[in-house]
Amino acid sequence: MMVPQESLTQVLGLLYTASTRFSGFDATGRSWYKAKEMAEAQQEWLATQEPGTAASITPRRPSRQTNRPLAACIHEDFLVRVQESSQGEHRVGLVDLQDRSATSGGFPYEPMIHPKVLIPYVKINTIREVSVGTREAIELQAEPRRHNIEVGSNPLGGMADEYKLTIDKERGILISHVSLYRGKALLGDELHDVKFKGAVLQPTSRHQGIADVVRLLYGARYSFSTLRASIRQWHRYQEGTSSPSQSKMTDAIPKTEIGSRLWIDNPSRFRQEIATRAPFSGPIVFLLNGDIWWQGYPSGVTVTNSPKEQIPCGAEVKVLSRPVRPDYKNAEYAILSQISLEPSWLISGLRMEPVGRMRYVGRETIRVQAEPVQESDGWYWWKGADEYELLIDAERGILLRIEARRQGEGFAGVEVMDIEFDVSIPDSAFSFTVSPGMSVDVNPPTP
Repeated sequence: MMVPQESLTQVLGLLYTASTRFSGFDATGRSWYKAKEMAEAQQEWLATQEPGTAASITPRRPSRQTNRPLAACIHEDFLVRVQESSQGEHRVGLVDLQDRSATSGGFPYEPMIHPKVLIPYVKINTIREVSVGTREAIELQAEPRRHNIEVGSNPLGGMADEYKLTIDKERGILISHVSLYRGKALLGDELHDVKFKGAVLQPTSRHQGIADVVRLLYGARYSFSTLRASIRQWHRYQEGTSSPSQSKMTDAIPKTEIGSRLWIDNPSRFRQEIATRAPFSGPIVFLLNGDIWWQGYPSGVTVTNSPKEQIPCGAEVKVLSRPVRPDYKNAEYAILSQISLEPSWLISGLRMEPVGRMRYVGRETIRVQAEPVQESDGWYWWKGADEYELLIDAERGILLRIEARRQGEGFAGVEVMDIEFDVSIPDSAFSFTVSPGMSVDVNPPTP
């Protein structure tokens, strides 16, 4: 069943602006998990994953010892106090209700207080209004969103296949969350008796505009069946520096420009070719076709999880001692291009403000000014940026251009040079060509 766009926009707007809807609050919090069910589900889940691609998940454990049976629901109860700092950030303090010990830092309540960090990780399937005590709320049934390239860790845990989330309709924070696997509730967090501080945020056209932008970014990956694009990545360094964050922009000079081409066939086929310079003669290739991935380099070295028997004869095949995953974290250009096409990653890391519209590469776009969230230190952001400008496709939600700025001057960016939606792409585009003599490293067979 399709979620109505109006309801989805309302929910995403609430999640994105939640931390602006109060100056602080006091509440009672409970975090719980079912140890036996968690252990069984983890064992079952790991058995379905490709070897080497899934790390074991450590369940939450109370700080104190317990003699409860393994099957029991283990929980901790806290007093939760959220206060706004002089910099406008929210600080979380916890007091354990059993031993009265106090701690700073609000895990696992941070994602509930700043729920926009959850938006890239959940696919919302149903929305309905409910009441929780005396407060109006919105209940969501959701599932994990699987991305071709992961750029962060899921705050709700990677093992669950379903989430139940309850949002305070007025303030936007999560007041409860439950993670499930195959219908079994494994763990959750709850806030009770919440006493908010600060005035209620009244809806304005500005907030509606922000909510519309968040919905576009959230839905971008579902807005096309196929896509072809050319993308340019660029940055400027000062002579003698090793990163843009060390440069003085008045002395900065153009240093690097990388071009790439993309082919996408939703939901599970992706190819990117990144141009290289001398002494290399060919591109770097990243390929995903369902569960099979390839990484090929101009030097002739290739890494894949394809079965050995499916590698054409003539290649120099070496079976690795341990399984590996695609090395995307060392391929910034792949990440940045993927952010252009799955821009929901930007939602949790930026404070966005729509400032107008303009035409770009033949498309109508929404122009957005944004500041990085101080808490966001993801490795896929440009260090040293104090502002970003975005151009978002007003129909598809694709990020057509992003520029990182420092003190008003751009020093890095990614921009789409041309783009086509819903065009025919031959199957050959998603096949990796293995030439005679090519060195191919393959994952070991599944036990």
